[in-house]
Amino acid sequence: EIYQTSQSQVSIDAGADQLRCIRLSPKGLLRWYTGCCNTPVANTMNASMPFVGVLSVFMKGINRDEVLGPVRAYVQTQYATAEPDYPHSSKKFPVGITLRIMRKILGWKIRGMHKPSAFFDDNGAPISKPAILE
Repeated sequence: EIYQTSQSQVSIDAGADQLRCIRLSPKGLLRWYTGCCNTPVANTMNASMPFVGVLSVFMKGINRDEVLGPVRAYVQTQYATAEPDYPHSSKKFPVGITLRIMRKILGWKIRGMHKPSAFFDDNGAPISKPAILE
């Protein structure tokens, strides 16, 4: 499960010095993880794109619904390891959800919600040099 939000809404209260990132290609998505135990953290595009997808495994120990709000949809369920029984699930990415995400990203971009970022410094460089896996 991936929680999608703006970069400015994510803070890492402890262990930020352990953040590392990889890319599957030189211009690919940045996949963030912890260097100490290889826990997946989040996916970002770049410093100027406010969008971040935070992996739920990184959010253990919090009451997700209380902190983040209710799940709005489950998508891409064709990749689930078991047959999902979630309400509001879809094997694809429904147009309504896609349009909602695009509207959110545009609003975040206009409001400058790519900063502050837990993943990029003030100059827009990743806080950890990305390893490229080709």
